[in-house]
Amino acid sequence: MSTEILKIDVRKVLPYYAPFLLLTVGYVLFQRAPLSSEDGKVYLIACLQGIVIAWAIFNDAGGTGAFIFSRPLSRRRLFLTRWGFGISLQLLTVIAVFATIAVGLRSGVQMLMNSPYQPLVKWYELSVLGSVALYSILSYQIAMFLKLRLCIVSARPSAWRYLIGTALVVMLCLQSLNTMNVIGFQNHVMVAYAVLVTILGTLASLHCYRHLEIET
Repeated sequence: MSTEILKIDVRKVLPYYAPFLLLTVGYVLFQRAPLSSEDGKVYLIACLQGIVIAWAIFNDAGGTGAFIFSRPLSRRRLFLTRWGFGISLQLLTVIAVFATIAVGLRSGVQMLMNSPYQPLVKWYELSVLGSVALYSILSYQIAMFLKLRLCIVSARPSAWRYLIGTALVVMLCLQSLNTMNVIGFQNHVMVAYAVLVTILGTLASLHCYRHLEIET
């Protein structure tokens, strides 16, 4: 049954995910300056990818939601199946970027463009992988929580005030991570912070998922 749910989600998410995968790989191939973990454009692309994946996976239009929730799966298992699918897509992007750099495809394209940096910086540029994974997964966690929380509070009079406040708080999570990067915090501190936000975001999203009211 989980396989059938994944098939539904693949058809739903692929039209949104594929352009971001192509955009990320295209940027890696044609960015003339050496790639690094402090590339602001990488932050932006990764964040947008995470947001789009989360909203696409957990957005059940029409009667899709009623059909999915009528299947013999617990909400916990259904949530974890979909959550894991979203994480897998982001890891696929990381693998695609790694392959593009490691096999020499980026170096080859850049040398054709008369880059003075290649192939000397080839292995240094793998540092961009951390930023791709970190910002994509964190924005995915935040967007997932906001989407599911919206489904619960949308009928309340104060729903938008609550969501705006929540959005400001979770946006501070990403901004604080960027601030730590600029200041120069050690990588293990940033990873620990990201892990904490991911765990709390996942637990909060699972709590929301268990309390969703599905329209038939």
